[in-house]
Amino acid sequence: MTCRRVHGSAFGAYAMFARDAVQLSGQVQMWQSSAEGRRYFCQTCGSVAFMEYVDSDELDIPLGAFDSVGLYEPSYELWCCHKEPWLPQGVRTEYEEESPH
Repeated sequence: MTCRRVHGSAFGAYAMFARDAVQLSGQVQMWQSSAEGRRYFCQTCGSVAFMEYVDSDELDIPLGAFDSVGLYEPSYELWCCHKEPWLPQGVRTEYEEESPH
């Protein structure tokens, strides 16, 4: 439920990239959201900047962080065990919790 609280919404949508494929600039503050999870946010406005897991080579960037819309479309949904009942079912692959990837 951390994603819901961080975004203040029913869900968060992320684009995932290899860590070495992303170039970041600006000041961010880190929050340890779980034993493995680290979330970074803008020190000025509080916006979510990205998240990472310590044992992973990828960065997860929220779709709302990009200047343009429609760049990326989710291909699957995680943590559907917490999905709001009013959201459509079966639009894309759903996982009850974590993805098996």
